Amino acid sequence: MNFFAACERSSKEFLQEVCKYSHDALTERFEVGEGGDRSIKADLLAEEIFVKNLASFGRIYSEESGYIGEGEYTIYLDPLDGSDNFASGIPYYGVSACLDDGVGKKSFICNFANGDIFYKDNTQEIRKNIFSDVVPQVQKNQSRVGIFEKAYANPQIAEAIFERNIKFRSPGALALSLVYSRGCSFALYVGKLRVFDIIAALDFLDGHYIYEKDDILLVSHDKKIFEEILEIVTSTQGRQSVL
Repeated sequence: MNFFAACERSSKEFLQEVCKYSHDALTERFEVGEGGDRSIKADLLAEEIFVKNLASFGRIYSEESGYIGEGEYTIYLDPLDGSDNFASGIPYYGVSACLDDGVGKKSFICNFANGDIFYKDNTQEIRKNIFSDVVPQVQKNQSRVGIFEKAYANPQIAEAIFERNIKFRSPGALALSLVYSRGCSFALYVGKLRVFDIIAALDFLDGHYIYEKDDILLVSHDKKIFEEILEIVTSTQGRQSVL
């Protein structure tokens, strides 16, 4: 079984396993994980399943438990991207996994809520759906709406973007938002950047303008909107630091 097949198998297994638990059980909170957030049962369940199926490919660095196992290669894993969405019944959460062998990457993202799967390696990209044999097309550059993850924590930046009449949404799962941003005008995140959340998704953004520095991640296919959003963010942050 190759890496992508193991990831897909793990995704299906997770979706089967969560049906065996009550919502209260799945949202029980445990200790703070490697990524800095308190893990819920669903996080740990997804991690257990993916570790079981991916351990043979290398050492795993998971958002929940840190380093697991041994191996020549490293697998970066966010077993449940969008845990708060999952706990709140908002259908926007999934998994992000990236195998880095030091030469290239194999990246996998699955939206557990609608079944969208994205594969990417050095030679090809595949999009499919875990629930359907119909292969959807990859949408690119069709929307005037951007994505601003963690907008709630950056109200001054959000207001400054709004004042420019730039529309955005804040769905709440960074890896998913980055991979879906190819159909949006931009994707922005302002906050602590964690490798689990971004390494796989950024692998899908060939040809995009990308700014990653000082707790800012901005991507866009459009040079003009990229420069406009970056100017808003950096100038607003400068005013905040002065205040």
